[in-house]
Formats: sequence, C-alpha cells, structure tokens
Amino acid sequence: MNLRQKRLLNILIKKTSYVNSKDLASSLNVSLRTIHSDLETIGSQIAEKNIKIIKKPGIGIMLAASPIQRQALLVNYDLGSENTNMLSTKIRRMKILSRLLYRRENTSLNILSDEFLVSKTSIVNDFGYVEDYVTKFNLTLVRDNKGTRIVGEEPDFRKALSDLANEFLKLEIEDFTFDNDFNTRLDLSTYYRLENIFEIDNLHDVEAIIFQSEQILGYKINYLSYVNLITHILVLIKRIKISNYMNDADISQIYDKAEKNVRMAAKFIAAKISELFAMDIPDSEVSYITQYLICSGIQSNLTHHDGANIPKEYDQTTNELVLKTVKYVCDSIGIDLSDDSELIYCLLSHYKPMLQRAKYHIRIANPLLNEIKAQYGALYSVICLSFEHIFENKVETNEDEIGFITIHFQAALERKIGKKNIYVVCPEGIGFSRLIVSRILRYIPSVNILGIVSRNQIDSLDMKDVDFIIATIPIENVPVPVMIVSSFISQYDINAINDYMISSYSSLDTISLGSLAKVSDRSLFFPALDCSSKEDVLRYMTRILFERGYVSAEYEQSVIDRENILSTDIGHLIAIPHGKCDYILKNTIAIASLKEPVIWNKNPVALIFMIVMNMDDPIETKAVLNDLYKVIDSPELIDVFINDPGYVLANYLKEKE
Repeated sequence: MNLRQKRLLNILIKKTSYVNSKDLASSLNVSLRTIHSDLETIGSQIAEKNIKIIKKPGIGIMLAASPIQRQALLVNYDLGSENTNMLSTKIRRMKILSRLLYRRENTSLNILSDEFLVSKTSIVNDFGYVEDYVTKFNLTLVRDNKGTRIVGEEPDFRKALSDLANEFLKLEIEDFTFDNDFNTRLDLSTYYRLENIFEIDNLHDVEAIIFQSEQILGYKINYLSYVNLITHILVLIKRIKISNYMNDADISQIYDKAEKNVRMAAKFIAAKISELFAMDIPDSEVSYITQYLICSGIQSNLTHHDGANIPKEYDQTTNELVLKTVKYVCDSIGIDLSDDSELIYCLLSHYKPMLQRAKYHIRIANPLLNEIKAQYGALYSVICLSFEHIFENKVETNEDEIGFITIHFQAALERKIGKKNIYVVCPEGIGFSRLIVSRILRYIPSVNILGIVSRNQIDSLDMKDVDFIIATIPIENVPVPVMIVSSFISQYDINAINDYMISSYSSLDTISLGSLAKVSDRSLFFPALDCSSKEDVLRYMTRILFERGYVSAEYEQSVIDRENILSTDIGHLIAIPHGKCDYILKNTIAIASLKEPVIWNKNPVALIFMIVMNMDDPIETKAVLNDLYKVIDSPELIDVFINDPGYVLANYLKEKE
C-alpha cells in the first residue's frame, strides 16, 4: 500500500459516516479514477482482516469496521504519525487556495479543520499564507460572518490560478500510478498532475486540439510554452464552467493586433473547446487564448537556418536588443561569443515571445532556476545587470527569463571551449569505465577521449597533447590537471567538468581585479557585518553610501523596491543589490561580508556586492563587471572575500596611488 493509499485509508478510518468519492478525490488531489483504483487495492488488503469498504451509489463510501478494528488498522499500517494522517502543510494550503480561487465559494475554519483533520489554529495560519499569496495578484482574502472567500478581478484570478498550478507542478511529491496508453507531449508526471489539479479526465483531447492548432500556426510551440498554454486553457475551462468570464476591457485589442495565423488558431481552439466541453466561449475569451499564443515560444530547429541570414527573419528592434545583449555580456565576461550563430538564433527565438510576455505581464516558470543560479551564478548576475541596462527598465526584469537566457549563453561558452583531449582513469572495471565515458560524451560533447586507462598505464603515456585527466581515484605526479569524479559520474560531476573547462579557457594564472579596485572605496568594505536580515544589510549599506556622497537619499528605497520585484541573490552565498541610476552621484562598488548568513528571498547570503554604477561610462562599467564576474565565478575568491578581509584589502582593494 503506497503513501497516498494510506492517506485514503486513514480518512476512511476517521470517518464514521458515508463520504463522497469526489470529496476524497479533492482531499487527496487526485482523479476519481485514481480513488476508485486505490479503493480496490485497499479493499483487497483489508479483506484479510474481515473488514469491508461499503459503496452506496448516490450516497458515498464508508469503512465497515468496529472501533477496535479501526485502531488495529492504524497500528498495522503505521497511520499514527502526523506525516501520514494528514496532508503536508504546503499541499493543504494549496488545496485551500485552489478551492477559493476556482469557485469563489465561502468556507470556514470548522469546515476546513474537519476536512483536513488539523486544528483550527493550523487553518488560521493557513489563511495567513493564503492572504499573502493572493495579495501578490491584487486579490483580497475576505473573512467575515459570511465565511472566508477571495475577491478581485477576473484577470487576477487567472494569473493566480496559473501560478498555483505551476507551484504544484514543481512539488516533489509521490506521483500517480501511470497508465501510458495514449500519446502525450507532456511528461507523464506533468500530465497526471494537470489532470488532477483541474479535475479533468480528457486532457489528451485538449492536447489534440493544441496539436491541430499548431498546423494552423505553421510551427511547433516549445515545451515550456506548451505547458503554459495548456495550463491557461484549463484555467479558462474551469472559470467559464462557473460563469466567470474575461471582459473586453481586460483583453482589449489583442486579437486584432495578432497575425492572421494566430487569430485563426485562437478561433479554432475556442471552437473545439466549446464543442468538447459544451460551453459558450465569447470573443473576449478568444482574445485571452490569442494572448497566450502570441507569448508562446517556437521550438528551435537550427538545421533550417543559415547563420548569416538569421537576423533578417526578425524585426529590427528584436535584432538590436539581442546584439546589445551579446556585446554587453561578452564584454563583461571577457570572452567573445559574437560569432556564435546558434546563440544569436536562440536569443532571437526567445526574445520575441519574451517581449510579448513582458507586455502582457505573463510569466513562464523556469523549472531549473535554482540549479541555474547554483551552477552559473556569475553568468546569471551579468545577464541580470545587462537586462536593466539594455531594456532601461522598460521591460520588467524576470528571474525566470534571465535563467533561460543564462542557459543559452552557458551553452555558447561550452561550444567556445573547443575539443579538449582527455584520458579517463577508472579502476572499477570495464563496465564502470564505459558508463563514465558514455555519460561524458552524452553531456560534454566538446571532449575528445583519447582512451580508458588504468592507473598503472598513466606513467607510460605521452601527455604532450593531453589537456586533463578524468579519474575516479586520486592521481599524483602527473604533468596535467586531474578531475576526480564519482564512479557513477553524477550531474554535479558533469557541471564541475564544464566549469573547469570554461575556467581553463580564460587562462588566468593570477586573478587581477584592477578595475574593481579602481572604482572601490576601502571605507565601503564592511567585513564581518553583524546584521540579522536582508533589510538590515540594505539599509546599513545605502545609509553609508548616502553619508559618503555616492547616492541621493532616494537610492535606499529604490534598492528595496527592486528587491521586491526581483531578488538579487544569485547563489554561492552572494547577492548583487542595486538601485536606480537616477539616484547615483558617483560610481562605486560597496562590499559587505556577514558574520552569519541571512536569508535573502529563499537562499542564504554572506557576501554582498552593492553595485552603484550609472552606466555613463560603458567601458569602465564593463571592466568592473568583468572583475565581479571573476570573483563570483571563483569559489576560492568568494571564500577569501568572506573569511579573509585583510587579504582582500592587501591584494585586491589596494590604496589608490
């Protein structure tokens, strides 16, 4: 019996009256089909104990068991712990949110406390979470003598619902029993989660409609946009079923501005959804579908593109923004990628729908954002700053989009490296050796494996053209670098190899931070700062900047406002806060290390670079950013900045002559 089935059994044990199967499905966030399947499994197991599940059509389901038998089931199936006999706090809160957002129904402490088998105090805390969540979408949680409900405008309800669905898709929970008897472009986990979130049994029919609409569009929508589009169509279906419509004022003129094939595809989707679900879809909802089609990215197919002619396929504005981004990033990291036609095309393909998403305030969740920040924080930080300079705050900065663009640049960096000659040393046997080689070639195609050798063979090999060795054991006294990996070569190992190859390309025998030293003020270096929160750090640093004449009084609030829009933590214990250029009087970089890390958004931060650069001198700005990139990209330097301020002052922030 799996965890979900134990939860279902626990609910039945606690209930001494009939319970509706739909309520069970809602409580566990699964479909009716899953509930009936689980009841069969549970029934067959508890039959051995002479206990039955009674099913009465139109009435419900009940466990036919005495109090003693119920207690025995709790013991036998280990249902006594809190983790098993109730939904996790996060899932419970998402279920409460889902109910309030889908139906705009009133609920109460008593109802929710009884349903989720938790105390009223827990539900009060849940309401606090719900209130914070919906406030982000301009919605209001109302609690009065009529009950608890959410009020607001329809577009805001839909944005909140879509965001909630994305949050659920990211949860690490036990997945459903898969029945892959049909074709789907979604991965099976996403398919079944969407099916259960939206309580829909014919998701495959919706997918078929999208597939047909792509024939009208003339292109295939990329995967993340595909998931986003389906999510919003399911939100549309859910809301229209309870007579909540978008009005013309909400989606003004979007349909008329769209290209002909997009308008045709939107009308087709609306007509087919109307037919499938027996509902009327007004013109305002066709515009809603149009909006999400416009904002969908196209699946790239580089084989059909001539690198020299790629820019001609896009409008001048998009071309210029992409080229500015590439120049800014390349200047900042000190590596020229301007001749990489694949990078240019990928950015053009991403920027066009990204600009539309920014215009309509649509967000596509980046499922790998945390990993991107953790592995490529330096590159992420440069792209984050490039956005604000290039788009001049006309496009709302979005960490999900920055994460996507970081991946495109990281791929270009890895292509730039060129082939590296390596030997693989693995004493575990031919099977493990082949596994390691297979994974290396699959994930790091820019290597040329000269051979798989044993430790004893190393000394007899000619190392003249060898760049480095990958080994599962320590190797000493060899003339080339050695990368130690695990026998199963994990994703961490792959990332470490890539990072090493990129750092070796830079050929930095000694790291010089001359530009950073030139713009820095030693009095703005705050080692071992004793602060208890992000806000304390920001207010302290901006106050000193103001007192020293680097910024005006308004700068402090602009830094805090920017943090509320986009948290500036970039992984590796680092944050790069910055404010509006309008309030900068003199360029500088203020640096603080913390006595103890503080939580910055969701991640710990111990090293802060407050970037006070107004971009008036692009050459100076990019030189400083290049130095920052070196620091952020070097774990050794990060450790020095946090733990050895004397060394930093003596070697990197020397007194100006």
